[in-house]
Amino acid sequence: RVLFRSDWHFTIYGGLTLPTGDANLKNENDNLIDPGMQLGFGKPSYSLGLTATKQTTERLTCMADVSYLIFDKYRYNDGISRRFGDEFRINYALTYRILTRAEKKLRVDANIELNYLNLGRDDEEGVGQAATGGDILYILPCFRIYLKSTSIGLGVKIPTWTDLNEEKDQQGSEGKEDYRFIFTFSAIF
Repeated sequence: RVLFRSDWHFTIYGGLTLPTGDANLKNENDNLIDPGMQLGFGKPSYSLGLTATKQTTERLTCMADVSYLIFDKYRYNDGISRRFGDEFRINYALTYRILTRAEKKLRVDANIELNYLNLGRDDEEGVGQAATGGDILYILPCFRIYLKSTSIGLGVKIPTWTDLNEEKDQQGSEGKEDYRFIFTFSAIF
């Protein structure tokens, strides 16, 4: 019998987003620009991260990821300058291979993830804004199906713990939702 042995795998990555969404839409009710409700950030954002991965058994793989995201300051059409708060993330995932059919190039994985997010305060004209920032812990159970060179992921991301700075006043795309349905698709050409 051959003993299972797997090495650690480490990566360093960086990213850049390009501002494609309209950042200067006005609210219908008061005709003002609300930066937190825009389709884009107006300027690029930059990220840097590290990952560590190890297959611990023939079916189980562990992965950890740490990343930092920075936003550039943007001056809106109403003259106000805003910089969204930095984001620090720590993610941990366990992946269990449920099914493998090599002859069909098919694999099905079950995943469970813990995602910690620290949101920095937004800054407007050099002043930290109230009702922004805080800490959130998500749990994300999901499945991923691989077929030949394509994969599809389905999951539900649930905030399980929050410590938002002014929670009762914060609007919410982070930490205030009941859940998020996650769908991913990727293909290699």
